[in-house]
Amino acid sequence: MATTTWLPSCMRLHPRGLDAARQSRREFREARRRASITLNSLERTGGLATIATRRIVAVAVTPSAHFANGIVMTDTQTLTRYKAWADDAFLKVVARVPAEALAAPRPIIFGSLIRTLHHSLAMDYVWQCHLLQKPHGLTTRNPEHCPEIDELTARQRQMDEWYVDYAAATSPAALDEFVDFEFIGGGAGRMKRRDIVLHVVNHTTYHRGHVASMLYDIGVFPPTTDLPVFLRTLSAGP
Repeated sequence: MATTTWLPSCMRLHPRGLDAARQSRREFREARRRASITLNSLERTGGLATIATRRIVAVAVTPSAHFANGIVMTDTQTLTRYKAWADDAFLKVVARVPAEALAAPRPIIFGSLIRTLHHSLAMDYVWQCHLLQKPHGLTTRNPEHCPEIDELTARQRQMDEWYVDYAAATSPAALDEFVDFEFIGGGAGRMKRRDIVLHVVNHTTYHRGHVASMLYDIGVFPPTTDLPVFLRTLSAGP
């Protein structure tokens, strides 16, 4: 079945939204039952294992949740999937830009268009390490080595998939846990896991806008990556 994006069909939103879902308590009970089974299974196998089927895990039924084919999708799950969708669409356009234009010096903090994209990827990695509570080894937000666009794109998609799976596999209680870390620039930090994920999504959105401005400067029109467009895409389905 053809789709317009790489996202699986199980991520389509309920066409009539939450009101329709609320009319059937059976759907709520079924969502909770599937969530319990899935989370128990994840706990037995290590908790944060990659979900090979890429199905949405229903971890809670909340007023702010979305439904995808009758299964609950929380705000955190929605945002990580939005980031993956937006990055994918954006990088498809960037990949058509000549390498010289991507690396051309610019009067910006990261030096060029491609290095700005690499900064965003590097910070995704740093926050991933904070969530996993392991060292990231970086001492700067602008790493000296910058990969070519093909490698950068592949690594970004892989990183986005990790965040999608992390959001799917992590319970609301775990997302409310605090994580202690050290900022690259120095100083201690402490944030909830859900706020770290929110920052990762927001940070990437900021830099997509930054790079979009550079694309306009060279006559390239970036894709529309607004959240409402993503939600509409899911609602439309294949």
